[in-house]
Amino acid sequence: MTSRRNGSRLAFNGNNYLTSVDPGSCTYRHGTNAVAAMKVWTDIGTSSATTGQVTFTYPSGFFSSINSVQATTWHTSALVTCTVKDVTGTGVTIQVLENKTSGVLLGGIIDGLKTATTQVQVFLTVTGT
Repeated sequence: MTSRRNGSRLAFNGNNYLTSVDPGSCTYRHGTNAVAAMKVWTDIGTSSATTGQVTFTYPSGFFSSINSVQATTWHTSALVTCTVKDVTGTGVTIQVLENKTSGVLLGGIIDGLKTATTQVQVFLTVTGT
């Protein structure tokens, strides 16, 4: 579903979540020079319990260049984080990681990160022109 308001184009998915904004008259500026009309694309996905990844696909040609990719995670009981693994002209792949604690022979603990083995919600925002 697409809606227009004040020259902007808003796109919603089947659950009425806002998935993209094409503001029309908003302008992205780099320094003092106006570059182009800015576009924002958002989505929510769930990572794979096997690979810890989630891939988001936006419409081909929606962006001519990408300025920013931001992803955040949410889970009710696991301590998780994420990183941007890949960005292409048609999508973004996010890697979800969780805390890993390993015991050491002499009573110490080693902390680190490992691929998330639980499904985690990932919130994505991509901005570009």
